[in-house]
Amino acid sequence: MLTGENKISSCRILIVEDCDDQANLLRLLLDSDDHQIEVAGDGVDALEKLKTFKPSLVITDLVMPRMDGFELCAALKNDSSLHDIPVLVLTTQGEIKDVLNALQAGANFYFTKPFDRQFLRDWVSLFCSQARSR
Repeated sequence: MLTGENKISSCRILIVEDCDDQANLLRLLLDSDDHQIEVAGDGVDALEKLKTFKPSLVITDLVMPRMDGFELCAALKNDSSLHDIPVLVLTTQGEIKDVLNALQAGANFYFTKPFDRQFLRDWVSLFCSQARSR
């Protein structure tokens, strides 16, 4: 069981978020756990960063310019060099159809904003631990 007392496993995380305030909030929250963080403003930027930055986890919004989170999930899962990276969706889109579409596109977990910060940190820890065991 995850609790706020668990030691966080440090890892490499790509945050894909077009809102600078949200990206900075996530960076500050996860930097406190000594993760190596990169930020991309949309799916196109994320795919470019993934050419040189190999994360243990991708955290993505859904609604973004150029390439949205659904398209990014599908692109990651269809790329043999990226398909095993867990994807956590973090979005304001809370309708069942959005959740199902994201999971079908390849997301591993789905959070809606606003989110519980400790719960997010616990899930990030879980994903990072799983990445280490691969």
